[in-house]
Amino acid sequence: MRITDCFLTMNCHIKEYTHIVLADVVVTPEGTMQEPVPTDYMLPDGTEQPFIHIIFEDTEIQGLDVPG
Repeated sequence: MRITDCFLTMNCHIKEYTHIVLADVVVTPEGTMQEPVPTDYMLPDGTEQPFIHIIFEDTEIQGLDVPG
């Protein structure tokens, strides 16, 4: 959402979200290949969803100091 949208809608909720996506791509020594993630979630057309997408709302990310 753009900040200007807040002024237009007057309904602005700015939150931090963390997205985790497990795509249907496998890395092998020969390169990448497409392979569905076993989700057991069926789509309306009868096929299984080939990836996982998880969203966590209002997350707080803290970093760690790495000695260098």
